[in-house]
Amino acid sequence: MIFPFLNGILDFRQAPVTWLLVFMNLMVFGLSSGLSGSSQKSISDIVFEEQFIVTQGRLYAEYLRQQPEGQSLLALRLAERVRAGDKERSKNLGYLASRDQGFFGWVDEASLQGDLVALRLWKESHAELERIKDRHPSFILGLGSGRMDWSRWFSYMFTHGSLMHFLGNMLFLLIFGCMLEPLLGGLRLLLVYLLGGLGAGAIFVLWDGPSLSPLVGASGSVSALVGLFCVLHWSQPVRYIYWLFLPVKGYLGFIYLPAWVVLLIWLISDLAGFWGGISELGGIAHTAHIGGQLVGLALGLAFLWWRPLLQRSFQPLSAQSKMLG
Repeated sequence: MIFPFLNGILDFRQAPVTWLLVFMNLMVFGLSSGLSGSSQKSISDIVFEEQFIVTQGRLYAEYLRQQPEGQSLLALRLAERVRAGDKERSKNLGYLASRDQGFFGWVDEASLQGDLVALRLWKESHAELERIKDRHPSFILGLGSGRMDWSRWFSYMFTHGSLMHFLGNMLFLLIFGCMLEPLLGGLRLLLVYLLGGLGAGAIFVLWDGPSLSPLVGASGSVSALVGLFCVLHWSQPVRYIYWLFLPVKGYLGFIYLPAWVVLLIWLISDLAGFWGGISELGGIAHTAHIGGQLVGLALGLAFLWWRPLLQRSFQPLSAQSKMLG
């Protein structure tokens, strides 16, 4: 495994906006983590309750039978299996149903037959699920289908769903932010962060459509910083820390690779995740990462085209590394 080291993490005086962004993310995470944890457990208790999800899958299969237009081939094939009595596929289809707002409107209006007790229990659980979502920070601040008022386009960039999600994004924000802020200046770095988040959100909404959970996290904004960094230092050597999982001689050390390798690694990973995953089942927002990277690439080209946008004279990364020892 390799990890970008760049010039290390600078102190607050050298990269104040980068640290302020970290503190803002930390503040939102601290204020929301307690409520998020309790709400998430309540959501999981409902969603992963077998009778609830099986009933939802069977209802969705009937919905797809009546309204197949525009539905994914995966969902239609699962619906056929469910109508044939496949209980396990009912669970899979039940999770897919959570993405389809039209389905829930249909349930409210349709005259349904079958197990009326199971249907009544499902409706009660679904109503409770919606009440919990209204209290969950990710649903309050996150961006998604039906949740796209203007404030969410900014609030989602500072909201994280778990501690590991938060720590991972903040580590890369510090690494790339501290590298770029002395070159761009604080205000331009903030602009890249915000524009990257907006672009990431737009690509997520356009490519992913409705999702099981709203988009949250700073990874789209951080991806823009990565893309910008790679354009500005395209062919210059970047220092990585590498380590092997086997304790053999030379298992840990430094390696220098061109800056574009960083972008290549991120893009391949996200494209593989997007093309190889089942989009209907949700997961990591690879499309948001790609959107952020595209914004970073575009801004990087703009900075190179108009050098006055850079705060100081452009200095090769290799020269900076020698100056810092």
